[in-house]
Amino acid sequence: MQQPNIGPANHNTIDFSLTHGGPFHELMRKLGLVRCDQYDFVRQSLLMIAIGWVPLELFTLLEFREPGAPRFLFWTVISVHVRYLVAIPLFFLAQQLLERTCKSALTCIGEGVFIRSTRETIVGLARAAERSRSSPTAELVLLAAVLAIHASIWYFTGRAALVHDYPMPGVPTFGIAWYALISLPLFNFILLRGLRHWFIWTQLLWRLSRLPTRLIPTHPDRSGGIGHLAEPTHGIALMLAAMSCVVAASWGSAVVHGQVEPAAFAVRLITLILLGELVALGPLIPFTGLLLSARLEGSDPYSGFAATYTRLFELRWVTTRDQNGLLGTADISGLADLISSYESLQRLRVVPFGREHLLAVFIAIVLPMLSVPLLASKLSISEVLNHLVEVLILGF
Repeated sequence: MQQPNIGPANHNTIDFSLTHGGPFHELMRKLGLVRCDQYDFVRQSLLMIAIGWVPLELFTLLEFREPGAPRFLFWTVISVHVRYLVAIPLFFLAQQLLERTCKSALTCIGEGVFIRSTRETIVGLARAAERSRSSPTAELVLLAAVLAIHASIWYFTGRAALVHDYPMPGVPTFGIAWYALISLPLFNFILLRGLRHWFIWTQLLWRLSRLPTRLIPTHPDRSGGIGHLAEPTHGIALMLAAMSCVVAASWGSAVVHGQVEPAAFAVRLITLILLGELVALGPLIPFTGLLLSARLEGSDPYSGFAATYTRLFELRWVTTRDQNGLLGTADISGLADLISSYESLQRLRVVPFGREHLLAVFIAIVLPMLSVPLLASKLSISEVLNHLVEVLILGF
């Protein structure tokens, strides 16, 4: 496969792609579903829905019309609809966001000259990551693994999966077979493929963190100039939101069927939040040592310079009380700039991410979970909307 070129126009520009590679991407490209525009995720989502979701509804309709057929309706299975109508589009949208933010982050590393190693070293790491991304073996292994697992479950248990959020009929139907052997494996393959891309980015960050750096302690991003490395967090947050939607659908079904109370999921939700934060922000932790070193190494020279400047300022304008040229001097603005720079040094974070990134991951996981107590109330959407109208507009 042809690798992205490194444009000669800008010597520091590193063309990098985290997601545009591998057999699946090439298939989507040949089908005309990937055109490197903002609608790629829509086209790919529609194809996955046509393969994994539409046949289930058609099989259900046909089986429902047959006299004496088992009355099992996929229409009532919440997780099936959430997987393909919500999670799948979020997965592909997350891939587009990861593609853009990861490329931008690596470009900023090269243009900002935050790595002391040669440009060829950074390019070599980027190309190694792209080779791993484009590996046909890795994607085929993922596909074979999910097919083998679900085929084994179907063969040995006669069930679509080991864990269900809905009752199974005694006699397997065509719809259940399609769900077990096509829909679930396809969904899990897309999920694992997305997580593999994030793992490749994690590996790249780890290797970059082992290189000698030249961070700027007073950089306005409060991360020594490498704060842009946290931007891909928003992409993985979308993936976590997609997974949280599926989990919320499963938990909600259990609540609707009276199997468990919503409060029983509190510990699991806390665990999911902690795991999500670790997955999203853990790859940035290796840069902690570099930021601590930048803060310690920058403290002495900045403190020495500040002491010298302020002493001279005090001697000239305070001690001697020389008022000549006071209104036109740049010393006062220089002192203000020095104070601002020193405060930037003191605010330097020990991790290259901030509260906004922690909050983004938290919201991505928790927001879908709000549907669980709504399902527990067994109120329909129309009832909820009617109640809101009564309270907010009519004042009842």
